[in-house]
Amino acid sequence: MPKQTGFNLVELMITVSLMAILIAFASPTFRETILNNRLATQANELLSALSLARSEALKNNVAAVVCKSSDHTDCSQGSWHEGWIVFADINGNGTLDRGSGDCKQDEDCVLRVYDKLSGGNTLTFTNPDNPDFISFNARGLLRPSRPGTFVLCDSRGDAHARHIVLTPTGYTAVVEKQAGVSCP
Repeated sequence: MPKQTGFNLVELMITVSLMAILIAFASPTFRETILNNRLATQANELLSALSLARSEALKNNVAAVVCKSSDHTDCSQGSWHEGWIVFADINGNGTLDRGSGDCKQDEDCVLRVYDKLSGGNTLTFTNPDNPDFISFNARGLLRPSRPGTFVLCDSRGDAHARHIVLTPTGYTAVVEKQAGVSCP
């Protein structure tokens, strides 16, 4: 009869103890990774909204708007971190006018709706002239041409904040630190 081999109770307890120590060291690093990935994803969502609005303005030769919206149906008095809407501003009045939903008529149409940011993150727009919406004209330029910076923050504050810079030409970029701009 062959000899049976396996783990005894002492060996098993030592292995479990070593695993617990390794997990205790890895947990804070894993939390940082999750928070960093959440910020990167949310910054990319905002960039995609701005790119969508700009490309639709260029493609359809009409104004396009990105506005903050807490109820996801119109440009309301909510905060940017509660969500935003991208719409084609067919009549060029800067507000979302509900109509038939047909983008070729005289009424505006919603292109995409973005949900509230997860993780308790905040998003603010630092443009004193118009902090509520961004509008691109038919040439893809900001209308009016006032640049601004979005500040995306999580519970770690300024040290890990993402800054999405918007130039008068409609160019957007994510930067790690923007002078004079900080988390609320």
